[in-house]
Amino acid sequence: MTCRFRPSRAVFPATLGLLALLCGGNTFDTLPLYPMDPMIEEVVTREVDGWTATWVVRPRYTWMEPFIGRAALVASGGACENILKCPGGRWGAISDGGQELVTPAWERIRTIWPRLAFEVDRDGWKGVVSVEGKLVVSRVKGLDVDDEGWVRVSNEDGTYDLHEPGGKKVLSGASLVLSAGPDRVWVQRGKRWALYSRDGRQATPLRYHDYSPSDGPAFPVRIGRTWGLIDSRGKQLAPFSYSSIGFVIGRVFPVNVGGVCKVSISDCQGGRVGAMDQRGRLVLPARYACVEMADAEDGTSELLAMEDHPARLPGEGRCDGGIWRLFDGQGKPILADSYAFIDFFRGRKVARAVRGGRCSQKGACSGGKWGIVDRAGKVVVPFRYDWIDPIDPENGTAFVVAGKWGLFSMDLREVVPARHELVDVDEGAVRFRDGGRWGLMDPSGKVLVPARFERLTPFREKHARFSSGGRWGLIAADGKVVVAATYAALCSRFQGTYVFTRTPGCQVPVGQAAWATATPVVGAPILRDDFADPVCVCASGGLGLIDITGRELFPPKYSRIDVDPAGNVPEAVAKASTAAAPIPVPPGAAWVRLNEGATCDAKGCRGGRWGLADLKGRILIPVSQAWVSGEQNFVVRVAEGGPCDGDWHPGTCRAGTKWGLMTLSPGAKTTTP
Repeated sequence: MTCRFRPSRAVFPATLGLLALLCGGNTFDTLPLYPMDPMIEEVVTREVDGWTATWVVRPRYTWMEPFIGRAALVASGGACENILKCPGGRWGAISDGGQELVTPAWERIRTIWPRLAFEVDRDGWKGVVSVEGKLVVSRVKGLDVDDEGWVRVSNEDGTYDLHEPGGKKVLSGASLVLSAGPDRVWVQRGKRWALYSRDGRQATPLRYHDYSPSDGPAFPVRIGRTWGLIDSRGKQLAPFSYSSIGFVIGRVFPVNVGGVCKVSISDCQGGRVGAMDQRGRLVLPARYACVEMADAEDGTSELLAMEDHPARLPGEGRCDGGIWRLFDGQGKPILADSYAFIDFFRGRKVARAVRGGRCSQKGACSGGKWGIVDRAGKVVVPFRYDWIDPIDPENGTAFVVAGKWGLFSMDLREVVPARHELVDVDEGAVRFRDGGRWGLMDPSGKVLVPARFERLTPFREKHARFSSGGRWGLIAADGKVVVAATYAALCSRFQGTYVFTRTPGCQVPVGQAAWATATPVVGAPILRDDFADPVCVCASGGLGLIDITGRELFPPKYSRIDVDPAGNVPEAVAKASTAAAPIPVPPGAAWVRLNEGATCDAKGCRGGRWGLADLKGRILIPVSQAWVSGEQNFVVRVAEGGPCDGDWHPGTCRAGTKWGLMTLSPGAKTTTP
C-alpha cells in the first residue's frame, strides 16, 4: 500500500512520523490494499485487431496477488484461500514476465512500495529481499521501510538501526528513527531529537524535545514548552517563542501564540493563530482565531484568516461561525471585504462567498446570502441567493432561492430563474427535476426534454441513462434518444459501453454522494443522487453488453460483465512510445471480463466461471476459469479450480485453486461468444 500522506489538518506528530516511515506494501494482518498505478498522461497508442492469450506460467501457484509495479506475490504449496489464510504455503514473488524474483521459501512476504523490494519473514526473524532476489537485510527482530527505501531495524534491546536501501547499516543504537524527507531522518537518543543525514551523519545538535513533520527545507522543533524553526543544518530561522508550530501546508506553517498545546497545534486551547513561511518570517501575525491554507495550480498560496466571532454555539468548532478574510501567500489581502464564508480562488477568476449569518468551516450556513466575487472584490453575482453550487465555468452553475433551483450560465448570468425542484449540472448537460420527474436542458437554459423521465443519471461521455415506464434507455446531451427505453436495467461501464438485461427484477442501484451535498441557508441539506457507474444487480444473471449506439456486443447470458482499460503500461514503456512506435492496444483500448454461473450483487460475485474478451466480442480466454484479472503490461492472472468469490480481486478461493499467468499479444485469431 502506498502511503503518500498529505494531511489537510494538524495531526499528532508521532502519528505522522510513524506514517512517514511505516508506509509501503501490503500487510500480514488484514487483506491488503494496493496502490493505484501512476496515471500516464503522455502515451501514444494504436488500436490493433486480433489478440490472443498465451501462457507465461501455467497454473502452479496456490495463490497470486495483484501486481504492484511489475511484481506479484505468489504462494507455493499449502492450502491457500487468500493471502491471510494459506496454511503450509511458502511465499515468493514473480515478475510480469513470469520469472521468480523471490523463491517461494518464506513464511510471509510483503511488497515494499514505491521502491520495489520485499519484506520476508521466516523462523521468527525478518529480512529484506531486493527485486534482484538478494537478501540485503537479514535475521532482524523487526523492520519498517520508508518511501525512500531506507530500512529501520528494531533490535532486541529496544533500540533501532538504519540501513540504506542496499542493506548497509548507517546508524545504530537510536531510541527511535523517523523519516524527515528525502535526505534527512529524525533520530531520538534518550529524550532528545536531532536531524541526521541519510548516510548517518549528525546534522543538528541533539537538543530538541519534539518536532512537527516536514520534508524540509525548514523544520518546526520544540525546546521545553516553546517552538521555533530550524533548517536542515540546525540554523535557527524563527525564535523559540511559539506555543506550537504545525506541519507545513503548501508553503507555510500554522503557528499558535499564547495557547496551551499538548501535542500538536490542532489540540491547542486558546491562543491566537498566524502563518509563517519557510524562511521563518510571519506572513500573517498570530492574531486570528483560525487560519486555513491552500495551494493554487499556478504555484501560489492563499490564506484564509478568521477574525474573532461571537460566543461559540453548541456544536461549533474553533473555525466555525466567524468572519473570514482572504490573503495571498505573502500575507497581502486579496479582498478588502470580510465574509462569513468564502472559497479559495485556487487560480480561478471568481469565488463563492456568503455575507451575513454564521457558517461552518465547510460552508453550511444559517442566515446570510450567497454571491460571487472576483479577485478585485467586484461583486459578479449579487448576494441574494440561499445556495450556490461550486462554480463550473464550462457547464454552468446551479443555485437555490426560497427552496427552488435555477441556473447560471457559464459566464454567470441567471438564465433559468429559481423554479425547479432540483438542478444538477453535468458535463455539457443540465438535468432538472419537477413533480418528481426529470428533464434535460442545455447550459444556456434551453429545455431539450421536458420533465418526463422517472430517473435520469448523471452524464458520462455526453450520454446518460434514463428510465421511462420502468424500462431503461440512453440519451445524448443534445436530447436525442440514442437507445429506446426497452431494457429492464442498463448500467454504465467504460469506453462508451453499457451492461444491459431484459430480465425482470434487476435493479439499477442509486447512491447518494456526500461530496455533492447542498446546504441552503434555509431548509435542510440536500444530498444529491449519485450514480458512480454501479453494476446492475440481477440475481438471475442475464447480462449483456451494448455500445453507445445500442449495438449488441455480447448476448444477455452472463452473470457479470466488467469493462476495464487495457492501455496500462509501465511508465518507462509509456514514455518511450511515439507516433512511429505506438503501443498496440485492443479495439476500444479495453478488455471485457465475463462471468457465467455466479451469484452477483454490488459487492461482487460468488462462484461462477470467468473469461476475457475484447470489445469486438471475441473471446480471448474461455469462460471456464475460476478467476481472470487483467494487469499492467498486458498480462492476466488466471486461476483454475476454484470457485472464487470477490469483485475486482478475489477475497477467497477454494483451497486447491492453482494460479498462473498469461500474456496478451496482437495478431492472432480468437473465438466468438
